[in-house]
Amino acid sequence: MSKVIVGYHATNKTNVASILTDNFKRPVKSTENTDKKADKRFYKYWLGNGVYFFEDIEVAKWWKSCPSTTFGEKESFENKAIIRARIATSDKTWDLRKVDTWRKTIKAFDEYMDELGKYITGGNDDQEKDDQEKDDQELNEEIDEELFQKLRCSFFNWFNQNYDVDIIIAAFNQSEFDYLDKGCYNIGKLMDIYYTEVQYCVYDIKCIKHRELAKEDAQ
Repeated sequence: MSKVIVGYHATNKTNVASILTDNFKRPVKSTENTDKKADKRFYKYWLGNGVYFFEDIEVAKWWKSCPSTTFGEKESFENKAIIRARIATSDKTWDLRKVDTWRKTIKAFDEYMDELGKYITGGNDDQEKDDQEKDDQELNEEIDEELFQKLRCSFFNWFNQNYDVDIIIAAFNQSEFDYLDKGCYNIGKLMDIYYTEVQYCVYDIKCIKHRELAKEDAQ
């Protein structure tokens, strides 16, 4: 059953006019290799190469003010804006906060890893199961952060293409979020209740039905 969700996207102000007029564009790899930072990010997007939105505008406001490789560390807060978008979900939307959807996604990841393994080994199916489990354990323990990010991004790109996904909704849990006061963690530990960040990754741009500047950014 489809429904409309609202998401918030922080971007440079120079992008606002084209986004409001022509909609967002999915990230693509530069064919001229003129932006090495952008090309590097292309392989490390958290949920693959889609357009990202925060569920909570307060997180988008923090992202807007946070120096990062996305915006460029020398750019000021005033050069950025938040766009509010209405996004139409469908039966192709995968909400990873739901147990059943999460289980299906894990099965898809196993399928992806099987395909990746066959590609790497040239289709050799003779490897023993216990050896594979050992390799998986070593992968989880020893893989460096950048390689892990690339693997994760690659999986979700494969997932989007092979499962015909239009939007992924995911929750992120961390021991600490930079935009929360340190005191929040002590209270969270006391009550055993923690904030969970929710993001939307939109692969099918047609799902983004309406775009406008968030009220606090409109002049």
